[in-house]
Amino acid sequence: MKTFSAVCALACLVLVSASDVPDVQADPEVDVGDWDTYCPTAFPGLCKSQSFTEGHTIYTYFTYQLNFTDAEMLCRRKYRDGHLASIHSYRINRLVTCLTTHCNHAARVWIGGFELFRSGRFTWTDGTKWDYSRWIAGYPARFIQACVELNWNIRGTWSDHSCSLRKPFVCKHSF
Repeated sequence: MKTFSAVCALACLVLVSASDVPDVQADPEVDVGDWDTYCPTAFPGLCKSQSFTEGHTIYTYFTYQLNFTDAEMLCRRKYRDGHLASIHSYRINRLVTCLTTHCNHAARVWIGGFELFRSGRFTWTDGTKWDYSRWIAGYPARFIQACVELNWNIRGTWSDHSCSLRKPFVCKHSF
């Protein structure tokens, strides 16, 4: 209940987004087996930095595992305007997937989406508009505590899961 209450409290926050990396919107679907070739070619230097910049926004991967609420709180404490990553485009989803999959071999990571009060509507912890999604077929499954994870096993698509589970995560903040 504590986790659910804290997640609900995150619904009214705001951040920025921009664009600065190569546009991969037109890329065909990339099979997971191809990512070891795709990622370093499309995004050189990504693994060394463990982060990437998109305009005035930085996305950073964290290897240690926290539940959704604690991960969001760490992002907020560590960075002045930090939150779990909101994803608003195919390009950003690809970058986050390459960062977590190719660079770190993490199967599932928290991003900043969560279901708002069991309404079936999802929102971002940073308060930005829910204008992009990449759900696995059959999802969202609408768990009691439905927080969004990026699941690279199925081509960088998303699923919802119990917010109390501990996973690596990606923070987003401006500089």
